[in-house]
Amino acid sequence: MAKKASPYKNLTGLAERLENVRSSSGLTKIAAGQRVGVSDSAVSKWEEAKSEPPIAYLAYLAENFACDLNWLILGKENKNASEPEKELLNAYRTINELRKQLAEAKAVPIVSDTAIATSLLVES
Repeated sequence: MAKKASPYKNLTGLAERLENVRSSSGLTKIAAGQRVGVSDSAVSKWEEAKSEPPIAYLAYLAENFACDLNWLILGKENKNASEPEKELLNAYRTINELRKQLAEAKAVPIVSDTAIATSLLVES
């Protein structure tokens, strides 16, 4: 089904990027909304360019989805990012892509995040 033209023409790219980072993270709109503290209908409106997310939510979304805020808003990478920041963003993107592939395959992780966190705490 084709998306309707947005009354917020400048938000169309933002909406597509929001949908891209959410879906590539393997999250539903409900789960994404819970991460940022909004309803799934708010996430839907943002992804359909029916409304504009407040800047505070954009910053939080960028942080949670490990993407550059400049890219999320403008579609342009931050050219001033340091090499470690770029490497970290690439690592997060790789992790998000692997999570998406696991979700698509309906695979069950061998070790849970809780087990990893517990083992790290025990070792400290």
